[in-house]
Amino acid sequence: MKRFFTILTLFVALNYSFSQLSIVDRDPRPNAINVPRDANIRITFDKDVEISTLAGNILVIGSFSGLYSFTFSYDASTKTLILDPRSDFKYNELITVEIKKGVKSTSDDSLTQTYIWSFTVEVKGGSGNFVEKTRIGVGSSPYGLSFGDIDGDGDVDIAVANWSSHNVSILMNDGSGN
Repeated sequence: MKRFFTILTLFVALNYSFSQLSIVDRDPRPNAINVPRDANIRITFDKDVEISTLAGNILVIGSFSGLYSFTFSYDASTKTLILDPRSDFKYNELITVEIKKGVKSTSDDSLTQTYIWSFTVEVKGGSGNFVEKTRIGVGSSPYGLSFGDIDGDGDVDIAVANWSSHNVSILMNDGSGN
């Protein structure tokens, strides 16, 4: 009897593991650096993916730009999903990709967990030497910084939280170093 339950347990465990959808490769790789700004994201699965389950279950988030929109294509011969962001990533931006458990195979198998990984976009060329150009004042006792494209012009702007003056200073980047 003990042997029967052992075999039954093994059978159930093996059957469960074979019925799961898995990600077998990702490009760019987790923690990759110097990824080109115009890079596509490739996700290879171990089974064919049901295309109708992709909408709302994949996020591409930039540390400066926020949520990226993208188009996608699927190569059934390699089981590879290709995400093509509608705009290039920002220089030196940390990109996080999230594939949620709602993605399913054509045989209705689900991912066992949400997959999340990040990579860093290439830096813009330069000497690495910083020279003070202009001092820009902020409020009293600056406490924290946040970077993002606040005005939607494609350049990274800065928001500074000010402790003592209880306000936020917004520093807009005009795209030409000012």
